[in-house]
Amino acid sequence: MLALLILAIATTYAVVETLDPDNDELGAVPTLPLYLSIPLLVVFTLWVLPRVGRWFFVRVGRSRVQRLLFVLTAMAAAATLAVVGGIAGIIGAFLAGIGLNRLVPNNSELMDRIDFVGTSVFIPAFLVSIGLRIDPAALVDPRTLLMGVVFLLLVIVGKGLAVLVATAFFRYSSAERGLIGSLSIGQAASTLAVGQIGLELDLFDQRVVNASILTIVLAALLTSFGTQHFISKMPVAPPATGAIGARVLVDVSGTDSTMKAMVHLAGRIARGDDGVQVPFTVARREEKAAARQRLADAEVAAEAAGYDCTGVLRLSESFADGTIELVEETDASLLVVGWHGPRLSADQFFGSDLDTIGANSPVPIVAAHLTEPWDRVVVIPGTHYVPWQSEDVVLTVDVARRLAAHGDSTLLVIADDEERVREHLGTKTEYEFIQAEKPGDVLLAQARPTDLVVAPSYLLPDLPVYRRLRLSAALANQNLAIVSGPGRFAVLTGRQTGVGGLLGQHA
Repeated sequence: MLALLILAIATTYAVVETLDPDNDELGAVPTLPLYLSIPLLVVFTLWVLPRVGRWFFVRVGRSRVQRLLFVLTAMAAAATLAVVGGIAGIIGAFLAGIGLNRLVPNNSELMDRIDFVGTSVFIPAFLVSIGLRIDPAALVDPRTLLMGVVFLLLVIVGKGLAVLVATAFFRYSSAERGLIGSLSIGQAASTLAVGQIGLELDLFDQRVVNASILTIVLAALLTSFGTQHFISKMPVAPPATGAIGARVLVDVSGTDSTMKAMVHLAGRIARGDDGVQVPFTVARREEKAAARQRLADAEVAAEAAGYDCTGVLRLSESFADGTIELVEETDASLLVVGWHGPRLSADQFFGSDLDTIGANSPVPIVAAHLTEPWDRVVVIPGTHYVPWQSEDVVLTVDVARRLAAHGDSTLLVIADDEERVREHLGTKTEYEFIQAEKPGDVLLAQARPTDLVVAPSYLLPDLPVYRRLRLSAALANQNLAIVSGPGRFAVLTGRQTGVGGLLGQHA
């Protein structure tokens, strides 16, 4: 980013100082001065574009084709604004990509289409335009080779000093230091951009461009061999659990109103990690047509809310088995399932599909009972006495924070220890706090119909029976999201008892 800013300043002054009024090849004098063009470009790409893009994705651009065209138009608009200010258009397009980054999840279908257009059209055209300007014979010229080696040494020294300072500050090992250094040496996109623009503005001659391309080749070789050497010396890392919002699998088998609310809830969670949601439904063969229609409706609801998703249908006689299979097949990071709420029913005595899923799910679960839109998120993290309860508390607070993000919902925390809550939420999250030794009683006094109550699944089963029944009756029509870690979901059934409860496992 800093290199591109320096390039913008250099190109602007180069255009002004080298411009010949009788020569149209260098273009026109910049319309805006540099001290106005750079701030204007930054504000347009990093503040205006994200807001316009979010509005467009929700109000107008419901299809991926429309969203792709919007992204390309935004890139062209930012490039045009950069050129008007005397800055290279490639810098404006780059900043537009940064501004729209959060609107396009990395694993979404829209990102695949953008990657396809970029890798099949723009990047080849850019590389061909550079290749046409290169004299192959000049690449073996002794002076070009010497200049390329000097450039490579400058890259190694500059990147090496940065790596030494950073690794010394964070106290990394020698293997980690070598791996970071090897990965940082590689040069490609920015070097080619600087070479292309500099050559067009006569900032340097053809030999410099040839030497820079030679530097890219040599740096790529060093990066490849250095990475293979140092990565073999790295200790084996423990399996990463990943961010819970990377790929959210959401059940859309409920009613139309519930389906839209479930899609909205899953999208909020996924957006915190720039992830995607995957609507799913499990149906018998004779119900396949109706299930496909539900998935189509869920995709439309997600697109109307500004999300990008593709639904998945599983044919199975068992909802629980089909759901667990989908969790494994889609590499889901979180499972969001519908729940009928804390009503007294036969399921509480004989178990249900939700209990089976909760006992066998390899990923965290959010069981959602949604009755109407919410404007406030109320989280009751509870107390935690054993490690698995602490994990569920962290998950619960994280889910509540994501659901209250983006400023359209307030966050209320009811707990007995604000310091611990602040550790989980961080310093940047705004929230209201109510101190309470018995959070359930305070919840009953504070809860509104438009609240979404978020709590860990172990909380209700741990309460005395009379308090459990009282809370269940009072919250029967309340928006609820019950959170649990892998393999230990239990609400009201009290299945986590005795030794199994202490170990965080089902008996």
